[in-house]
Amino acid sequence: MPGDAPVRIQAALRSASGVSVVFLVLMLLAVAAYVNVGDSSVAQRSLVVVISLSSLLAVLVGVVRYRPSRRDLWYFVALAQVVGAVGAGVWYAKFAAQDAPPVSGGIQDVFFLAFYVILGAALITALRRSELGNQGVVDAAIFAAGGMLLALLILVEPSIGMSDLHVLGRTVQIASAFADVCLLAIALRLLMTAQAETPSLQLLVGATLAWIASDFVRIWLTLIGDYVPGSSAAAGWLAFFALCGAAALHPSMGALSETRDPTGAIVRWPFLAVLAMALLGSTAVTGYGLLVKKQANSAATVAITAVLSLLVATRLALLLRGEERLRHELDLRNERLLELDRMKDGFVASVSHELRTPLTSIRGFTTTMTERWDQLADEDKLAFLHTIDSQAKRLNRLVDTVLLLSRIQAGRMSSVREPLDIARPARDAVEELGLDVRIEVSGETAAVVEADPDHIYQIFVNLLVNARRYGAPPIRIRIESDDRDVIARVSDEGEGVPVEFVPHLFDNFTQAPNIRSAQGSGLGLAIVKGLVETAGGEVWYEHLQPRGACFVVKLRRSTEPQGYTSPLRGAA
Repeated sequence: MPGDAPVRIQAALRSASGVSVVFLVLMLLAVAAYVNVGDSSVAQRSLVVVISLSSLLAVLVGVVRYRPSRRDLWYFVALAQVVGAVGAGVWYAKFAAQDAPPVSGGIQDVFFLAFYVILGAALITALRRSELGNQGVVDAAIFAAGGMLLALLILVEPSIGMSDLHVLGRTVQIASAFADVCLLAIALRLLMTAQAETPSLQLLVGATLAWIASDFVRIWLTLIGDYVPGSSAAAGWLAFFALCGAAALHPSMGALSETRDPTGAIVRWPFLAVLAMALLGSTAVTGYGLLVKKQANSAATVAITAVLSLLVATRLALLLRGEERLRHELDLRNERLLELDRMKDGFVASVSHELRTPLTSIRGFTTTMTERWDQLADEDKLAFLHTIDSQAKRLNRLVDTVLLLSRIQAGRMSSVREPLDIARPARDAVEELGLDVRIEVSGETAAVVEADPDHIYQIFVNLLVNARRYGAPPIRIRIESDDRDVIARVSDEGEGVPVEFVPHLFDNFTQAPNIRSAQGSGLGLAIVKGLVETAGGEVWYEHLQPRGACFVVKLRRSTEPQGYTSPLRGAA
């Protein structure tokens, strides 16, 4: 049925991970066929080509399909596959020509060493995006240093002692063993990050471990003389390609590339266990050299131990730095909480006063009218009613002010933008307040902005009320415009704002300490700031010489005004 189409589409999206699973199963079947194909070198080479090309294609399809925000990680993976496949192709070509495994130190090893570097770059990229700073990289370096000591003891020294290779061949063997240890260390550290439960990361780490496993098996079998090219020892290398392709085809592959706030390491017992093994590695190698070989350790052991010590010291320094940063952030948050608490107390006191004053007036006049109704003249009754109406309007303005600020801070301000000449809402605000204000407009272009007319009107009303309440006449409005901006200045010749109070001028519920007689909620300038920023502009304070205060509103200039309606005429 046509109505079932959206349901089928949603089901297909939910089962997108099935593509990854199907690809992985097919590739693992191809790996199994490689192992069981027997002595057919042609069939084995064909399977190697199919598996490597299919995996590379899978990575490219995954990048195109899921469009990760940052693709460098997967480009590293694809490049590692290409370089590894080329190295394998050169190795098989030499093997077919010589009917014997190629000697270490040839051109194929250049590609294999480049493979280790590129794959390591991919893993480090994933690690740095999921950890705070360089802590994860330092941890991986500590793990690698400890692992190198054990590899030196178990694999490298026996291999060198039993091999008749030239210096270049031995160097390649040592570099390959150490590269495997580094990849293993980074892979283990990735499993301790916050993204360790991401399926794509698990597949990518599994691919790395599969390659390392085949490398170690090959080295061990070579030591005992049982390594056979094309045997099951190569399964891990081919599984690497299969797992990389499956990782790229999984829907979670985009999560490894997302830009997010980095987090610290998740300290679990595996992290502590691997760290302890790395630190004890130097002790094990030293004990082996002294007790079994009856000799001091080699220069390589000493060098690795020294590097390990430096890495541990670096890690401790990073921990102390992180602790200091967290303590500083905690102090700042505590100060902010104290400031919010003081603001809350100021709000309660201010609103209580602002509410109590008109309520007291209303209650007093209503009580007088109720008790002395027959004794009051009609003129007195009318005056009392006017006073009650005025105080009720004052209460209504206060409630509207608090609600307006609440909407601004919550980001729920509705805005109907249209081009308007800001001189018109400025004149309406002056008319509404009944002030004697001089308005000056200058500039070669019209002072037109694209904003909500009611918001611009409220900006001028609040600035004019602030000037009337805390400043002194004459009050002026100067509007200037150029090709880019429109700037409005509302000034008076009062005492101005103390320099130390200027940074807090636009905060909620604040008044300058030099204010004595004037009363207010302390919300007007905070509302002005919110409305100006909603319109995409800026507002700031300037001190005038020799005395006076000036508030500057800067908005982007727009086209000619279209259909501005005065709030005063609209209300009428």
